Amino acid sequence: MSEKILNQILEKLTSMDSEIKNINKRLNNLETKTDKNHNEVVSKLKSLESKFDDLEIKNAERHIELSGEIKDLRKDILAIETVTAKNWGDIVNLKSVKISD
Repeated sequence: MSEKILNQILEKLTSMDSEIKNINKRLNNLETKTDKNHNEVVSKLKSLESKFDDLEIKNAERHIELSGEIKDLRKDILAIETVTAKNWGDIVNLKSVKISD
């Protein structure tokens, strides 16, 4: 081969080598950005999981608290029903006494 062709091939290879180096730099930059983004996503996901766990605990505590309050209200309503029933009985007795007079 002639020297001219060899020089052209060498120039082309040098140019390609330069382009490959640029591509490698860009790939390395992309990889770095991807790793950074991945780490941020993982960090935010862990934060969300932690907040979600906190919410679950608070909801469970609130559920227990509400269950206790509902049981207390049921007891109160039962007491009111009992007193109301006794009052109706007293009213019936009073009416029967009034009618007897």
